[in-house]
Amino acid sequence: MIIHVVKQGETIFSIADYYKVSAVRLIQENDLMNPNNLVIGQTIIIVYPEQTHTVIQGETLPGIADRYNVTLMDLLRNNPYLLDREYIYPGEILVIRYINEKSGSIKINGYAYPFIDRKILEKNLLYLTYLSIFSYTISANGELNDIDDAELIDMAKGYGVAPIMVISNVTSEGAFDRDIAHNFLADKDIQDNLIENVSSVLKEKGYYGLNLDMPYILPEDREKYIEFIIRLISRLKSQEIKVFITISPNAFQRDEITDFREIDYTRVSQIIDGVILISYSWGYTTGIPLDEIPFNYQQILLAYIETQIPSEKITFGITSIGYIFRFPFIEGVSRAEAISNANAIQLASNAGTEINYNKNNLTSYFYISNSEDYLVYFHDGRGLSTFLELVSQHNLDGIAFWNIMYFLAQEFLIINTQYYIEKVI
Repeated sequence: MIIHVVKQGETIFSIADYYKVSAVRLIQENDLMNPNNLVIGQTIIIVYPEQTHTVIQGETLPGIADRYNVTLMDLLRNNPYLLDREYIYPGEILVIRYINEKSGSIKINGYAYPFIDRKILEKNLLYLTYLSIFSYTISANGELNDIDDAELIDMAKGYGVAPIMVISNVTSEGAFDRDIAHNFLADKDIQDNLIENVSSVLKEKGYYGLNLDMPYILPEDREKYIEFIIRLISRLKSQEIKVFITISPNAFQRDEITDFREIDYTRVSQIIDGVILISYSWGYTTGIPLDEIPFNYQQILLAYIETQIPSEKITFGITSIGYIFRFPFIEGVSRAEAISNANAIQLASNAGTEINYNKNNLTSYFYISNSEDYLVYFHDGRGLSTFLELVSQHNLDGIAFWNIMYFLAQEFLIINTQYYIEKVI
């Protein structure tokens, strides 16, 4: 696998010729929106098939899969663009297998809202171990606000992906609110009601597991939260439900200063099934621009959490979306606009600007200066490769993407050709 960074004067055809690969294949695999107008600094992932098949009249995908002793899912995973249409055509070339450079197995978790485009979901499901559906929220008396998740659960299971119920302390406006958690943590009766409601939803809807996503918990609620986790797991044990918790470096704050080293997870480390460790690059639309947050802070966080939780239970949570910041940007007041990687590249192309890369925080970025000034940052294959190296070096369980509302073409191309994606159902 090669990550090529586009240089001045290069075209998709010159790149394909240099690496002796098909330009059509590069366009398909990288899901390029505008292949005839590449942007300087844009990344192109180069992978080499080991075995291909040229379609002949009358063939079907199941028949081709059987012929080469691969699964239909394998075939679709290597040719995800096929999900965008109903037919295969004589003469087109399908990848049966890539050259085996796989360094091990990995679990992949993807977060999605219930309103995700179903075609996008289908393509992303090809590469997932877990689908985390975001999210159930908690009312004042411990009731759960229902979400329309039945179709997503069914689709996930159809692709062999385990659906995960996510509970968060999010308001109706979409912001995390520490008072929501404070309310139920202060009252055991409300906790009991909440636990029963969680148990019922898990059973009725057929979820595989539960993820507690509770950032911004007040310092005085720290012990109560740990005790709640213990009570919840005890209740769900008989249902054989897997329980995961999300750990954020800003989960417990004091005087608005984060000190994750004061968090003690040793009491739950042996009974939980896993944690999703949110890296500092987890996006918030009212947060500071990402170029102020270095990657080495994320490594420090991971090193500390590993002293409390076995590394094989840790999933590293990273953002897969970019943001557009308009200046002047006022933290906590100004709002950034989310943007997909593909749309960020298209925006750079439209603006006629080059894409830069910050090695300290593993982000691509560019500036636009018209009537207003903008900073756009996003993530490409270079950053993901570094995160994946971290997963391998520390023997972590896997990667969790926030979010999969867009098709993650480059990300999943890298993972699919470098790792075996584990399944749990």
